[in-house]
Amino acid sequence: MVRRGMLVGVNLGIRLTRIDRTQLEQLFTSIVVPEKQKTSKVYELDKCYTIGEYLRKYNIPECRLESIIRAFNIPKRKVGNYVYIPRVEIDKVLNKID
Repeated sequence: MVRRGMLVGVNLGIRLTRIDRTQLEQLFTSIVVPEKQKTSKVYELDKCYTIGEYLRKYNIPECRLESIIRAFNIPKRKVGNYVYIPRVEIDKVLNKID
């Protein structure tokens, strides 16, 4: 970039080139990156399992359930003391694994 003239730099020796910080900042602030908005479905609580219900129903360890949720990006919803997982999402994943 210095050789092409995009940035002004001063060569102070071998491997020692100084570049003006304001020019670097102008170079990177001119690019606008659009932010992606997360849109997640909100599931009704009657269509969800609590973590305890899921553990009792499928008889798997809690650490395995957490790894499945994390690996497949299954949405969780905390209401009070309970964490709810959508039945549709977790059943899809379970059927794939079996």
